Amino acid sequence: MGHCSFCSKGFNQEGHLSKHMHIRIHRGDKPFSCSDCDKRFNQKEHLTRHISHTGEKPFSCHECNKRFSQKSSMTTHMLVHSEERPFSCPECNKRFKQKGILALHMNQIQKERRSSANTRSGPGRRRRLSKS
Repeated sequence: MGHCSFCSKGFNQEGHLSKHMHIRIHRGDKPFSCSDCDKRFNQKEHLTRHISHTGEKPFSCHECNKRFSQKSSMTTHMLVHSEERPFSCPECNKRFKQKGILALHMNQIQKERRSSANTRSGPGRRRRLSKS
């Protein structure tokens, strides 16, 4: 099912791997160290994230060779090369490449609805507010 990224020990149940990692983390083991500032980390992924202060960009887009300090940034960037738009607006069915862009779109729809509702009530008209 999984292998420990530190010692490569294999586990056939996810819970056993999690427990193994939990014990190592809470023992205070920090085997991964930054060669620039000597800060230490208990997981290789945390060191990789940290090294961004060095300016190193170990991850590169295979389409355009743009480089990134974090794998997640590269993964997000790679969407620009894709035609896939997996996030769909339930109101207008417009599709988006990123969940965050869909969220911005939905917020804009809500603002427009509120603005429209305020305009319909008109100047000098009182809007009935429901009691909470």
